[in-house]
Amino acid sequence: FIWYAINSVLDYLDGILIYLDDRSDDKTESIIKTIKSSKIVFKKKSPRNLQELGNLRQEMLEETQADWIFILDGDEIWHSDTIAGLRSKIYDLGDKKDLIVSPNYMLIGDMFHFQPEEAGRYRIAGREGNYNVRFIRKGIPGLHAEGAFLHEGYADGRGIKIQDLEEERIYFSNEKYLHA
Repeated sequence: FIWYAINSVLDYLDGILIYLDDRSDDKTESIIKTIKSSKIVFKKKSPRNLQELGNLRQEMLEETQADWIFILDGDEIWHSDTIAGLRSKIYDLGDKKDLIVSPNYMLIGDMFHFQPEEAGRYRIAGREGNYNVRFIRKGIPGLHAEGAFLHEGYADGRGIKIQDLEEERIYFSNEKYLHA
């Protein structure tokens, strides 16, 4: 899905930073290299363990110069009107919000079947469902990544995980994307 993921957002982002574990033995690297865009910065990394793999998020955070960062998994596909609308929303929000949380259709097996909403178990600011933090304002005081791969996440300078920030700091979008 990586080709679809990148191409679904490429026109709406100023740049895309992609780190790939150099031990990956699938076709991810060759697929990424078929996408010709000066917006893509591609780096192969050599993490030795899950903690080092998790630390790559901090490295990417430090490398990013943008006011807002967008988190994209390699199996997410965004409709153009959804990503364009959320990018515009960032300008409206300014520094009034720190996160944009998006709901998603959690696909099962193919593009036409998805998990019912009540099956979603992600918890963000007291809400439960198929939600993910997808935009993070880089100006959150003390913003940093922490944790080993599969348990990594972002926290503020107080050590509060961003998904547990005060609800008034979070914008909940109604626009869904596809999570394959």
